[in-house]
Amino acid sequence: MGKKAALRYADFLHAVARERGFQSWPKLKIAVEADGLDLAEAREKLARSLYFGSQIWVERLLKAFPEVAQGQFGLACALYDVSAVEEILSRKRALAVAPQGVRRPLLHVCFSKYHQMAPEKAEDAVTVAQLLLDAGADVDDGFAAEPGAEHQLSALYGASGHACHM
Repeated sequence: MGKKAALRYADFLHAVARERGFQSWPKLKIAVEADGLDLAEAREKLARSLYFGSQIWVERLLKAFPEVAQGQFGLACALYDVSAVEEILSRKRALAVAPQGVRRPLLHVCFSKYHQMAPEKAEDAVTVAQLLLDAGADVDDGFAAEPGAEHQLSALYGASGHACHM
């Protein structure tokens, strides 16, 4: 008989998750955390998850809160929702340049990593960006890397460097 491998803490967490019907501990943890969110918290978490590329959170939030992006222009842009962006801009074109949370809409598109989770939506990102530019968004837009910082992270940096969306 060979030596038995020592059990690790992660092995126990994996067993707990499997006993509760989840593939992994992170998926169980996210399910529990998501169950405690209200709609406003889910919207904030989705925006951060799209920015940071947390696919597991994006999928969970979109499933648990199907209405999460309704009426949320920044989220519609970050999710590359062409029809929602067209509809919103047809009613209020000025939203193309109005801050939506910490960034303006074009920056939500450019810094979103949603194309990595839904490759079929990659071209929609370009379409949404063009809709925003046609409505007055500034291709040279940027936002402070840190609160109060003078240096701006540009839309071009967001798309190419941050989100790796060439």
